[in-house]
Amino acid sequence: MLDYYIFHIELKVLVDYLPPKLLKKYFRQLEQARVYAEPVFKLSEEYMRALAEIHTRKTKYPAHYILSMLNNEFDYYLQNGKLPPLSKLKQRYRATAILCNKSTVTTLIGNDVDRIEKILHSKTEKNIIKGATAYPGIVQGKVKIVPDPRQAGKFNKGDILVAGMTRPDYLPLMKKAAAFITDGGGMLCHAAIIARELKKPCVIGTQNATKKLKNGMRVKIHASSQGLINIINA
Repeated sequence: MLDYYIFHIELKVLVDYLPPKLLKKYFRQLEQARVYAEPVFKLSEEYMRALAEIHTRKTKYPAHYILSMLNNEFDYYLQNGKLPPLSKLKQRYRATAILCNKSTVTTLIGNDVDRIEKILHSKTEKNIIKGATAYPGIVQGKVKIVPDPRQAGKFNKGDILVAGMTRPDYLPLMKKAAAFITDGGGMLCHAAIIARELKKPCVIGTQNATKKLKNGMRVKIHASSQGLINIINA
C-alpha cells in the first residue's frame, strides 16, 4: 500500500504545478490515471474499516476512534491489549495536526491544533472564503458540513456539501448536492473529478471552509477563475 500511495500522491500533486501548456496537453491522461488508481485506495479504506469494526466488537471503542490510533499505538494494543485513553482519541478525531520535517513527525491534538489554525487563518476576510475552481458555476444554497459521510445525518437535495476532502463514499451526497467546497485538494482530487463528471460547481483548496462555515449558513459560490464563496447569512 505504501509503495502505491507514494505514486498516488505524486500523480495528484503533479498536475497543480504543470505550466499551462503542459497541463492542457496532459491533463486528460493524468485524470484517467487518477480515476484508474482510485479503487486501490478505496479497497485499502474498506480493509481498515473492517479491521476497526473487528476491534470495536472486542473493545467497545467506536470504529472511528479505533481508526484515530497511531501505528505505534495500534501495535502496542495488539501486543498488550491496552488502548489509548478514549478522551485522547476523541480529541484526535475532532482535529489533528501533523508537523513533519526531515527527521521527525509530530502529532498534535486539542488546544495545540486550535492555536495552529488561529495562526494560519488569522488574516482571512470575515465573510469571504477563497479557493481554486475545479468546475465553474454560480450557485446559492445552505451549508452542510460532512466530516464523515457515514454520519452525515439529513442531507437535502440542493445543499452545499462542505468537507475537508471527499472520497468515494461521499458520492451519494455529492449527487444530491448543488455544489462542493473542500479545505484541501488539487485539480485531480476526488471532489474535483466528481464535480467535472456531474457538472456541479466546486471550489477546492480553501484551507478553512470547514472552520469558517457552519451548518445552515447560506452561501453563494462563485466558482470562476477566482473561486470565491460569499457568506450571505449565518
